[in-house]
Amino acid sequence: MKTQMFWALAVVCLLTLGGPSHAQQTEVGFSTAPQRPRPWNKVKEIAIGSAAPDWRLKTLEGETVALSELRGEVVVLDFWANWCGPCRKLEPLFDQLAREYQSKPVKFFTISVWPDQDFNPSAYLKERRMAPAFLIGDDPVAKDYGIWGLPTYFVIDPAGKVSYIHVLLSVDPEPLQKRLREAIEKALPKEQGDQPFFY
Repeated sequence: MKTQMFWALAVVCLLTLGGPSHAQQTEVGFSTAPQRPRPWNKVKEIAIGSAAPDWRLKTLEGETVALSELRGEVVVLDFWANWCGPCRKLEPLFDQLAREYQSKPVKFFTISVWPDQDFNPSAYLKERRMAPAFLIGDDPVAKDYGIWGLPTYFVIDPAGKVSYIHVLLSVDPEPLQKRLREAIEKALPKEQGDQPFFY
C-alpha cells in the first residue's frame, strides 16, 4: 500500500511540475527554470507563423537597426547575456553560421539583454570578434519576444513572420547548429523565383 501511495504521489508531482508545454513552438533544453528573475509577471507567448514584434535597436557604434527594414531577408536572433554560460559557449556556433550564410539573404543579430551592471560591451567585443551584428537590447524587446531564459533563438522569415524558436539553457552545440541551419534553409526563398517558402 505504501509503495502504491509513493508512486501515485510521484506521478502527481511530475505532472504538477511539468507546467505548460511549449513543444509546438519551442525547443526546450535540459532546464526549464529561468536563469534570472523575469522583469514582468506574465511572459508573452509568441506563436510560430505570427508577425515578429518590430524593434529598433542600436549597435555599439550608435547605428540604428530596425527589424521592419529587413523585409526580404531571413533574420536570425540570438537573445544573449554576458553572465549566461550557455550563451558564451554557443558564441562560436552562432559566429560560424553567420559566416556560412554571409553571401545569402540572411542577417544574424546577437541581442544583449539584462546585462550585469559592470558589463562593458565594447571591451568584451574587442577581445572576441563576433560575425553577427551586436545590438543593445532592452526590457521591452525581451518582453515583446516572451524571453524567459537565455539563450533564446528566433528565425524570422523574409515576410517578417516567426518561423522557428529555440530556447536552451544547457546545450550540445551540434544538434542546435543542425536545427538552426534547417530552420534557416526552410525560411530562405526558393531558388526558383523569389517567393518565400512558407510552411
